[in-house]
Formats: sequence, C-alpha cells, structure tokens
Amino acid sequence: MTSIFAIYKVKRLFQHLFYIINVIPCLLFLILVILLRKLIFIRWYCVVTTRIGHFISEPLIFMSSRPKNELIIFYSRPYICNKYIYKLLKKKFLFLPHSFMYPLHNITIFFEKFMPFLKDHYVHDYETNFGRDVENKFYDSKYLFELSNSENLKGKQLLKKLKIEKSNKIVLLFIRDSEYLKKEYKNAKNWSYHDYRDWNAQNFIPSIMMLINSGYTVIRMGKTAKYKINLNHNKFIDLPFTSLRTDFSDVYLSSICQFGYGTDLGSGHLVNILFRKPFCGFWSSIFEIHTYLKFTMFANKRIFWKSNNQELSFKEIIKLKLHKNLNHNKLIKEKKIIIKENSPLEITEIIEEFLIKIKNNWSQTEQNKLIEDQFWDIYPQNEIIDDSKRNIRYRMHGKKINSSFSTVFLKNNVSWLN
Repeated sequence: MTSIFAIYKVKRLFQHLFYIINVIPCLLFLILVILLRKLIFIRWYCVVTTRIGHFISEPLIFMSSRPKNELIIFYSRPYICNKYIYKLLKKKFLFLPHSFMYPLHNITIFFEKFMPFLKDHYVHDYETNFGRDVENKFYDSKYLFELSNSENLKGKQLLKKLKIEKSNKIVLLFIRDSEYLKKEYKNAKNWSYHDYRDWNAQNFIPSIMMLINSGYTVIRMGKTAKYKINLNHNKFIDLPFTSLRTDFSDVYLSSICQFGYGTDLGSGHLVNILFRKPFCGFWSSIFEIHTYLKFTMFANKRIFWKSNNQELSFKEIIKLKLHKNLNHNKLIKEKKIIIKENSPLEITEIIEEFLIKIKNNWSQTEQNKLIEDQFWDIYPQNEIIDDSKRNIRYRMHGKKINSSFSTVFLKNNVSWLN
C-alpha cells in the first residue's frame, strides 16, 4: 500500500510540473481564443472520465444538441476509468491533453472576474443535463461507433479464449454493488450513501438460466464485483472473476451483444448509448430511469414502511419525494423505510416480457395499454430539479418518452398505481 501511495504521489508531482510548464502556452492560447471568437467560437469541456456512465453519456448527449458554429475541445480528468472508451471517443471528437487544458481552464476562471464573457468558453456540467437527452436529439446525431477490422480480429481471439462460438447469441448482465467504488477510489470519500443502489447478484440466476434455455450465452460484466454468482454453466461467464476482463473486452462484447440487462450503474451505457442496443434496466430511484432511450424498458425496486411493512404507492413515493435523491432523503437517513429488490421470479418474468417486446411479438391489449397509460400519467416527467447547492436548475426528462416501463411489473403491483 505504501509503494502504491508513493507512486501516486510521484505521478501527481509530475502532473503539477506539467501544469506550470504549460502556463505560458495556455495564456497565448487564451488570447488566440479571444481574438478569434467572432470568427470561430471555441469552447472546452472536461469529460468525467472517472465514471463510465458519465464518460459515455455526457459527451455524446452534449454533442448531439450543441450549436453547429462552436468548436468543442474535450479533455479528460487525470484518471480514465476505461482507456478503450477514450480511444473510441477520440476517433469522433477533438481531445487535447489534460496537462494543457486543465491549467487553461483555471486561468480562464481567474480572468473571467475581469472579463465575464470568458465564462462562455467552457462547458458547465449542468449544460450536459448530466448525460440525459432532454431535447430528444440523441438518435438524430451521427455519432455511431464501429470497431475496426483489427479490433474485431482481436475480439474474435477473446471469444475463443472465453470458449464462445461465433454463432452464439450474447447477452450482457450488469449488476451494481459497492465493490467498484471501494476498490477504484479507496482513498476517496465514503461511498456508502450509494448502497441503496446495490443488488443481490444471486437473484439474477433464474433469469440467466431462462436466457440460456432460450439459446443465449450470458456474460456478467464489470471491472470488479463483490460476490461471484453461484452458477456453473458453460453458457454463463462471470467475467469479473476471470483474467480475461479488460477495457477492450468491455467495449468489444458490448458491440456484439444482442442486448443487455441489469441494474442502475453507468456501465450499462456501453450497450444502450455507445452501441445503441436494447437494454432492460432494474432501477432503484424511479425518477432516474433514462426515458429518452429507445429499445429500453425499466422496472423498479419497491419501498415499504419499516414499522408495518406496508408498501408505499407510486403517488405516496412522489409526495414524500422518494422517487429521487434516495441517498439524501430524510426517511432513508432515519431508517423509516425499507427498499426491496424485485424477486428472482419477477426479474425473470420481466426479462421474458422484454424478450417478447424486442422481437416485436408483444400483444398490446386494451388492459396493457390502460395500465401503462396510468403509470405515465402519474410519472413526474416535467419536474424540474432545483439544486440550491450549485445554484442550478435542470430537467431529467424530455417532452418525449422513448423508453417503456414493464407491464409485468405494473400488473403484478396493481395497487401500487392506486
């Protein structure tokens, strides 16, 4: 641990030396930006490269709706959680080194006290809506990602090592637990306030077996995981517990999979945003479902009073503001409520529904339509988030709903809508 910490300190020292060396070039570049602003408006954007969901969604959503007369320069944070995603994004967007852009950004912030217009030359985090397509422009953009021939050859070698036949239909499973943040950011703050988003991986075994029996090979994804899934089958691979999981494997498998499913964590964006594949999500906070995504269906955890084990209805959840910010809600902190996962049976039934829907075999009966309409009538789609700490207001959802909510979930919980 001491040696790792020493290496980190040395890296940071060199980083700060580069910042100092680049001060003069940054000042000259800023002068050039000011002089050219009437001809070409240059802005820069620090991408959240530390968290895979933000890393994928925010630049892609932002670029799909940016003004065409702007030149956007991207740069990473010091740490990049997946270097292959970085490689792909650099094929589409202009990236400059962090060691140059970071001091430029700070110099700009200093001088904007005297020249307020400089504030317009960098992208603020609220402008990206935190990776949500509230303007419904994502699918109109031409930012489609394909792997090269050499990358696909490398991927075929990976499949051989994983003992997966070329003809196999692959489904990717993403399950959120606390292990990733603990391991990757061990020197950072306490991440326990995210624990309500954790799921029991063993509850997904019946759905895995259903998919295997339907002709799929299921691969559980993730850089790391807390517990191995207790399933031994040649059509199931628990990738975090093998030596074959790499940044490249995350990207390649997402590019060739039939669809993905899993819980509320950012790595699912490899499937549903980077490669625009179908995805079935099991979420904890119902307000955070990605309603702008096509070919996507969601279900939700349920909330109960601890005192009498009585389930809260959807309307009660909204009234008590439990549809959002579960990590900061007073009732959570006081441990007055219990958040329960979907049962293994319900997860399996929902995935069966999703399979039917993506194959366009779903029968939209009058009863199904009625219960789905009832859900969306209650859903707080137009709610505005007022973040007083950062003095910003933003939307989570656009005017158009592209995703769907599980009809099976709604039919299993009819009283929840009343």
